[in-house]
Amino acid sequence: MHQVFTRKEALAAGIEGRQLRGRRYRALSRGLYCRADAAPSETQIVAALLRKLPAAEFACRQTAAVLLGAVVPRSSVVHLGSVERRSSKRDDVQLHWYRKPPTLTERGGIDVTTGAQTFADLSTELPFVDLLVLGDSLVQAGAMTIEQLAETSFDHRTGASSARAVAGLVRAGVESPYESRTRLLLVSAGLPEPLVNHPIRDDTGHVRRRIDLAYPEFKIAIEYDGRHHIEREGQWRSDIRRREELEADGWIFIVLTSRDIHRQPADAVSRVADALNRRGHPTSVNHVGWRRHFAS
Repeated sequence: MHQVFTRKEALAAGIEGRQLRGRRYRALSRGLYCRADAAPSETQIVAALLRKLPAAEFACRQTAAVLLGAVVPRSSVVHLGSVERRSSKRDDVQLHWYRKPPTLTERGGIDVTTGAQTFADLSTELPFVDLLVLGDSLVQAGAMTIEQLAETSFDHRTGASSARAVAGLVRAGVESPYESRTRLLLVSAGLPEPLVNHPIRDDTGHVRRRIDLAYPEFKIAIEYDGRHHIEREGQWRSDIRRREELEADGWIFIVLTSRDIHRQPADAVSRVADALNRRGHPTSVNHVGWRRHFAS
């Protein structure tokens, strides 16, 4: 029997209703169960819902993004799609109708909308910053390429111009949502776009480390320091040593935290602009630009 199963599947397997209400099993949602000691994955839950709801044919939107390995704001419901106009009576499922069959791929035996299709679907509802995080992470997860995204049409969608603008900012090699957010903060403030995960090599060509965001021609490095560095103390200490080595080689390091991005974006932008000015690249800040996407 499946890891996550419906009541109908349980009864067919000889599990009685009173047993489902006992200690050996637990209800995940209406009509969906698993063993009490199980930790079902998102894929297993979605697969069970697709079996339970004949009108649903594939996963889409936020649910598709998660199954594709991308970063997206969590949704309180599972998003499923159909090419027939149907509705769901379940409060944990939102069923979306597609006039034309969308392009699909497979994850864990489940049909899901492709990365480019998922990006296009969510372009009508996600804020600019979250949509950029989604696009960067879809590329990083191998769910789509920048070329595939460039071929995606937004012409008949609400906010099409904004979606095209985000698509034009999606980059390969972005390894965290804060790299996406920081890059957008700097670019929307009128600063030059930094390179993503720039490699620093030794004399033999071996990569000594990668810098989250960099202006290599000016030897300016911008890195995000999150709590995970503290949780992995060995890696954190190694990063500090390598940073000291690069500073001795003339690099300026600007270290940002979540507070800088969410609460003090003006200060973060000014620190980077000051570094560019010190390195001989005249830079002024467009404070109107970054405020469209970040709270001041």
